[in-house]
Amino acid sequence: MIRLLAAVCLLLGLAGNAAPAQAAVAPGCTAARPSFVGGTLVGVPDGRALDAHVGVTVGYKTSSGFVVLDPGGGPGDPALAGYSWIDHLNPTVPATGTTDPAAQRTWGMCVAANVRLFYAEVYPKAPSSDPATQRTDKSRYGSTAYYSGTVTVGQRLNVGLRAPVTFQAGGGNTGGVQGYITYKGVPVPAANITRVRAFPGPGATCGVEGYSAAADQLLTAAGPTRTYYRLDYLAGGQCGYTSQAYSFQVTCAAACGAASKTFVRQISVRKGKWPRFDVAFD
Repeated sequence: MIRLLAAVCLLLGLAGNAAPAQAAVAPGCTAARPSFVGGTLVGVPDGRALDAHVGVTVGYKTSSGFVVLDPGGGPGDPALAGYSWIDHLNPTVPATGTTDPAAQRTWGMCVAANVRLFYAEVYPKAPSSDPATQRTDKSRYGSTAYYSGTVTVGQRLNVGLRAPVTFQAGGGNTGGVQGYITYKGVPVPAANITRVRAFPGPGATCGVEGYSAAADQLLTAAGPTRTYYRLDYLAGGQCGYTSQAYSFQVTCAAACGAASKTFVRQISVRKGKWPRFDVAFD
């Protein structure tokens, strides 16, 4: 009977000298940071490596919203403006990209076990010996982004980010939207427009997720005076579709009947098209 009980305990993992089960750890990571958030970045359709900043945000959601963490699982650094870290890829490569096989086409790092979600935003850059001073350059590539990414503890993600070659550069699949901004029929000063953005939906498994963090043009136009905006370089279709949907958002500060008011609409972007879409706050 004693032998029988000992055998049962051993099978159930109850024996006093049984080794505890080890938590899963992604290849190349450690028990302190067991999961890997990252992947690749190339231009589409040319396949070139880019000079780019990849801003990555990791964390988890609560009933109060998204909690931003640093890679080690602690509070995010406010100096990074909402990102957990920024990968600087190929900072001395021209904004036209490179076919050099040795150029960096990967991004990411290992993160702590309390990370459950992530998103990434990519900004093509002009070359500089100091990545901290690089400016965004969309002369060949538009921005791209990946949202609603999920993290499984102990696994290695491999997210393929794809920056769209612009229509203006030739051979690219981008378009945009343009128009005028008013409040109750009166032009809103450009200085009071604090946000003109276009966000894609949750990350796709194919195609290009276009993204724009700010207006490519935002100015007060004469004759009559009106505030004009323009968004360029948005991917105009993915996964075989001829258009792509975006959440288009414009924020007006202190000039539209409230301290801050945001206009949100769904728009559709097509290759080589910049339809007029006026924004009317009321």
